[in-house]
Amino acid sequence: MKLKCIILFIILIPVIPVLNAQNSSKADSLLQIINSNANDTTKVNAYIDLTQILGRTLPDSAAIFAEKGLELAKINNHKLGEASLYKNIGAINWGRGNLDLAEESYNKALVIYIKLSESADKNEILKSKKGIGFCYNGIGIVWFLRGNYSKALEYFQLSLTNHENINYIPGIAKGYNNIGLVHWKQINYDRALEYFQKALDIYNELEHSIDIGGCLNNMAIIYKKQKKYYEALKYYNKSLDILLKLDDKKGIALCYNNMGMLYEKINKLDLALDYYKKALELKILVDDQQGISSVYSNLASVNNKIAEQTNNSAEKIKKYNQAIKYAHIGLSIANSVGGLYQEMDSYEILSISYEGLGQFDKSLKYFKLKTELNDSLFNQSKNKQIEEAEAKFQTAQKQQEIDKQNTKFEKQKIVRNSLIIFSVLIILLIILLYSRYLFKQKTNKILEEKNKELQKLSIVASEADNAVTICDADGNFEWVNESLFRLFGYTLEERKKIHGSNVVQASSNPNIKDILSKVKETKKSIVYESLVETRSGEIKNLQTTLTPFLGEKGEIQKLIFVDTDISKLKNAEKEILQKNEEIQSQKDELEKHRNKLEQEVDQRTKDLKISKEKAEESDRLKSSFLTNMSHEIRTPMNAIIGFSNMLGEDDLETEVKNNLISEISSNSYSLLNLIDNILELARIDTNQFKTQKTKFDLNNSLKDIYNSFYDIIKLKKLQFNLIVPKNTINAFSDSYRIKQIFNNLINNAIKFTEKGKIEIGFTTVRNSIEFFVKDTGIGLSVDQQNHIFKRFTKIEDDKKKLYRGAGLGLAISKNIVNILNGDIWVESSPMEGAAFYFTIPFHDEVSEKQTDIKKTLVIEKDLNWSGKTILIAEDEESNYRFLEMLIKNTNAKILRAENGKEAIEKCKDYKIDLILMDIKMPIMDGLEATKIIKHTKPKLPIISVSAFSSKEDSELSINAGCEEHLSKPIQRQKLLSTIKKYFEK
Repeated sequence: MKLKCIILFIILIPVIPVLNAQNSSKADSLLQIINSNANDTTKVNAYIDLTQILGRTLPDSAAIFAEKGLELAKINNHKLGEASLYKNIGAINWGRGNLDLAEESYNKALVIYIKLSESADKNEILKSKKGIGFCYNGIGIVWFLRGNYSKALEYFQLSLTNHENINYIPGIAKGYNNIGLVHWKQINYDRALEYFQKALDIYNELEHSIDIGGCLNNMAIIYKKQKKYYEALKYYNKSLDILLKLDDKKGIALCYNNMGMLYEKINKLDLALDYYKKALELKILVDDQQGISSVYSNLASVNNKIAEQTNNSAEKIKKYNQAIKYAHIGLSIANSVGGLYQEMDSYEILSISYEGLGQFDKSLKYFKLKTELNDSLFNQSKNKQIEEAEAKFQTAQKQQEIDKQNTKFEKQKIVRNSLIIFSVLIILLIILLYSRYLFKQKTNKILEEKNKELQKLSIVASEADNAVTICDADGNFEWVNESLFRLFGYTLEERKKIHGSNVVQASSNPNIKDILSKVKETKKSIVYESLVETRSGEIKNLQTTLTPFLGEKGEIQKLIFVDTDISKLKNAEKEILQKNEEIQSQKDELEKHRNKLEQEVDQRTKDLKISKEKAEESDRLKSSFLTNMSHEIRTPMNAIIGFSNMLGEDDLETEVKNNLISEISSNSYSLLNLIDNILELARIDTNQFKTQKTKFDLNNSLKDIYNSFYDIIKLKKLQFNLIVPKNTINAFSDSYRIKQIFNNLINNAIKFTEKGKIEIGFTTVRNSIEFFVKDTGIGLSVDQQNHIFKRFTKIEDDKKKLYRGAGLGLAISKNIVNILNGDIWVESSPMEGAAFYFTIPFHDEVSEKQTDIKKTLVIEKDLNWSGKTILIAEDEESNYRFLEMLIKNTNAKILRAENGKEAIEKCKDYKIDLILMDIKMPIMDGLEATKIIKHTKPKLPIISVSAFSSKEDSELSINAGCEEHLSKPIQRQKLLSTIKKYFEK
């Protein structure tokens, strides 16, 4: 491990100057820790810090260190370090434009952080919760770069909420900044500025220079969008000053690009070009693929505008062509990194460029591509989650207003109750004084004094807001204060005339008699409410406190009624009730949303667990595959290299040499078969696997397959049988793919069969053709049968014997059968052989032609092609010499052309009877040369010879004019029989 780190350090030395001085010093210190005798935990932490420092400016180096640190963390079960490194790898990948890898890394980190957040270690919990917030933020950036802003906002809000819960200030600032970016993209410029300003205020307090520069840059973009160009330029220059001091090349590049866009907007195109070129140099230096694509699009746009404004025709064409060149480069990079918006910009620029050149067909083509992509990116659902976020904000504001209103009502209620108590005390005081006045008339002086006091209290009672009425024990009116007139609009005398002189007659409360009875019975105060109509016709709510005044013997002497107008309070209560109902409704909605969110979190947790298990299974299969691949490649290569070296020995007997050649050939074909399987699997995984259905003779196809394996199986001393119907069956399917399936099944049968026989053939079963390959080999258990068609699965005979193979053949065969709308299965028992069956749909077309299964061979010594001239078009010397050796004993004259152009000249200078044409050659390839030769000599047979072996490659050769297509490596029998076919016509 230490040696590897030293090597990496040496590799990193030439590029360290890309870092600023401070970061360079930190990187040196961290590398010394990694190369020291420090414990593994300290080294893992050093790897984490190092990848963060290098991530922005040296992503390739950062990725290498991250992988090394991750390996060490896993070995030491350092889960927190493992999660942190996955998080750093995610940041490195989105910076390089690898968005899928970035999202995968963040999710891996998230799974670990969530698990660690449930541990007992408080320090570990806090770090994990910070990590969860960073992962949500990183996934939000991935969706932002993909152009899915609603999805990006969802994760940015999760990140912000997470960091707010733990009061992590830098994380909160980052959340504000990123939510501002979403509002910018949704053209909510004022909201964007609001969030950027929040982030900037926090970063200023924290003195985070690099983040201050980023915020200033973002605010400049908004001012530019609002057409406040000089304000935008001021903020760009502030941002650039900070970034230049920090030597943050990635940030400087972004700022240069944005300043170029500003100068382009105000038509200062030369300045725009200068800033774009500065930005491009730095973007390439830090390997920012997304940014490189964007800058190329901007360079193309500026060249278009310069072309539109120039009157010089030559200069105009030059600028349009320069714009097309830049746009295509940007489009290519955008396609590779999944930058949909850059792709759309490139289409628009290309449309404008071709229109300027007068190539309207191409202009229309790119305009349509841009329109189709634009329609797919923008739809109504984009703003849904943003609207939900704003709704939450409005709900929170309403809740605050309701809380304020409730507080206000509570205060009013306290004031009202205080006033009632105060009024009652005043009345009691009046009654007390009045009582003393009645019973203690000792002297006129005392009476006079009491009257004065009573007069003062009466004034107080008269000026009170509450209406006070004093009645005798039977409820007859005796005295009222002025407030009664203000409340009802009546004097006491008017009230007696209209409503009566007794409270029972005057009260509008239907229960007044019961209330009086209860007061007389209990001799305690009662509070009740009534609706009354004033003299003006207004309806008011009254709250009345009825208090009995008791004499010395406990008898009721007076009844005191204190009326309070509570109409406003009742209206307020109604409003409160209505508000409470609204609040409850909103709470119910929030509860539903919370429950839904919890369900989604639970489901996502389950999905993450499943994804983790799948990923672990995938890693296991990949590891198994790589191990098998290493074994399967090295084993034949060992034989090929070893036996080839032995052929150089002088004292070898002929039989030994022949055996060595046979071993070399056998292992070469084994290696070729492995390569073909890997390529086929890649085509299936990338949806490039194609089939072409035609009508063909099944009997002849099986005969060809039988003949191709005849010698191999006989050499192993096994019986080989072909079983087909007597009548010829024509099928409508892909004959090439069916042969491919048979090749895989027969190779397996040969591998696992030591004695006995192998049978191949087919039968018709209802609407299907059922093919089979049977052997008497080691057989399969039930468990093996359940896994045999999975990738990388190998069958071992209880480890008694190791069998060659990467475990791909049957998986590929199953995929092909499914594509052909058929099915494949196996019937077997251990040590009793295996029978593999597969089907394809059957179209009933039968003829009377008999099947001939005799194997026909071309005997080289019987061939005499004197007088025939064969041209071999081949640029590789070793390939030419091989073909020459295969046909030199036929007495044919052999000529050579080293490229397609030379082949055309040889056809003009010589009488050529047949051409063996290599497809890939310098100067002019074989397909182009074939088309030209066939134009003047349509009957001249041309056989294409190529290392390209797919069916599509064969079709390209035939379409170009070739009669046949032979794939390398070339078999002698196949080559000679093919040439013979055309010489005997």
